[in-house]
Amino acid sequence: EEGPDGKPMFVLGTADKRLMAVEREFASVLKKGRREGNTLSDMLRNAFDGKPLEVVNRKKNSLKATGHHVSIIGHITAEELAENLKGSEVANGFLNRFLLVAVSRSKKLPSGGNISVLEPFVRPLQAAIARAVGDQTSGAAKHRKRTPEAERLWAEWYHSHPEHDGLLGKVTARAEAHALRL
Repeated sequence: EEGPDGKPMFVLGTADKRLMAVEREFASVLKKGRREGNTLSDMLRNAFDGKPLEVVNRKKNSLKATGHHVSIIGHITAEELAENLKGSEVANGFLNRFLLVAVSRSKKLPSGGNISVLEPFVRPLQAAIARAVGDQTSGAAKHRKRTPEAERLWAEWYHSHPEHDGLLGKVTARAEAHALRL
């Protein structure tokens, strides 16, 4: 929409700019990203990096998102990943912006496992969530600082974290960023 001076007006967006998307067929994302003229790979890399996301091809109504936090959960088998992954997705840093997790079951449990093993973690997690929600509603700062002990542990892990060469190194190049996000 244009203002009285003929220049585009800006409309404030939502205060909560978090997005968690689930893509149950991640192979389709890889395929779409390789189509001629497709900007999906660029947009996903920018989303991870916190760069502004823009759609500029909309007449007089360009869209822009800033200050966002985007997470994507993509489901894909190891075979599909190997089949659909091209060298450019590794070389340009696309793939290392995703935290790759291989999951397999260790045994068949028709009635589920023993959930009580998680009990020691429930109350601390509930307390952390309550603090985070309270901070959001009170308008308090969203960024947290590490305690001196946490800073020491982070520095110890950071300096001892191995760097790898070749394909493994390219795919794990953002391990520190993933660790901080977790």
